[in-house]
Amino acid sequence: MSGFLSSRHRSGHCPAPGRPRVSPPARSVLSCSCGPLSPDRGCGLYEARAACKGTAVESRACCHICTGCTKDTHERKADSMDQAGPRVAIIGAGIAGLSCAARLRAAGIWPVVFEKSRGIGGRTATRRAQALRFDHGAQYVTAKGPGFAMYLGRAITAGHASRWGAPALGRHVGLPGMSGLAQPLADGVEIRFGTEIRAARHGPDGWTLSTDDGPLADRFDRLVCTCPAPQALRLFPDLGGALAHVEMAPCWALMLALDTPMPHLPDAEKLSEGPLSFVARNASKPARDPGPETWVIHASPDWSRAHLELEKETVRDLLAQAFAAHAGQAPAIAHATAHRWRFAMVTRPLGQPFLSARDGHLLLGGDWALGPRVEAAFDSGHAMAKALIG
Repeated sequence: MSGFLSSRHRSGHCPAPGRPRVSPPARSVLSCSCGPLSPDRGCGLYEARAACKGTAVESRACCHICTGCTKDTHERKADSMDQAGPRVAIIGAGIAGLSCAARLRAAGIWPVVFEKSRGIGGRTATRRAQALRFDHGAQYVTAKGPGFAMYLGRAITAGHASRWGAPALGRHVGLPGMSGLAQPLADGVEIRFGTEIRAARHGPDGWTLSTDDGPLADRFDRLVCTCPAPQALRLFPDLGGALAHVEMAPCWALMLALDTPMPHLPDAEKLSEGPLSFVARNASKPARDPGPETWVIHASPDWSRAHLELEKETVRDLLAQAFAAHAGQAPAIAHATAHRWRFAMVTRPLGQPFLSARDGHLLLGGDWALGPRVEAAFDSGHAMAKALIG
């Protein structure tokens, strides 16, 4: 994989007859095959016709969510609340967190995922700028192991992924952007967007999670943390011995839209010297929007580290100059913006699929556990789910 890895509203749960009402937290959203559902009328999670465009989802995820609010639907959802397994919270809706959530859900455990941003995928990210879209995080994924290869096959069949470039390269991208690669994992999973967990306390009644607004009402038996290791260390400073071993490099990303195409450049190019590490013609990927030719340029780890605290506008101009030097001509820029990935790529991994703490009540993992690949995040998430299922 090039460059680096990859990673709302208030809704109401309807109680089934004879069951107590379940009060959901704010900004909770159920995801379906069309993407995250944003209910705007009727019965919260169970009526989202406008967002879901009439597509039904699997019964375990609240069957026929778009057909309206029915007694049968309520009973299915309420039954899921009465799961026999542990109550699990997952921090992060990137590939690791969603991989864990999907496997738990398949085992009958309904986790709650907390995501500080507005979308899924983590560093398998897609940035929108008016009519433009950029894969400003991971540029593609490859599969070495059978588990991730099987998942990619299912994602391709479902229309969420496609091959990019020569088949021998084994590169795959999400559809219609890299964040689409995470969508099959998110189907049916409760994700609370715009919720940044700032503290986590384990007590006799389980885990209490807090945001800037204070403690959440929920209590959880198990906690899975999939944020980058340096961020996990801030939440759990007592784990410094293990987490401090992990090292991650930053990456500045430049997003360009050009008035004039640059056909003399290859669609993807990995560079080993100079300020740039990877240059990709974003518009060359399958199912990308027609219009101005779009590019994503990743700065090298060393350059990014040396310029980490500069203003985005300054970095934008510096990287645009570096791209012009690489291209041998000044590009006709219609749009340009920069994004800083402070923890982009693991350079020294943990060396095992995940870290277990608090007598197994806390699991921490992600790509940083195994290596700088999206597949590593996927495998780490699966391993944590397997440990929880037993």
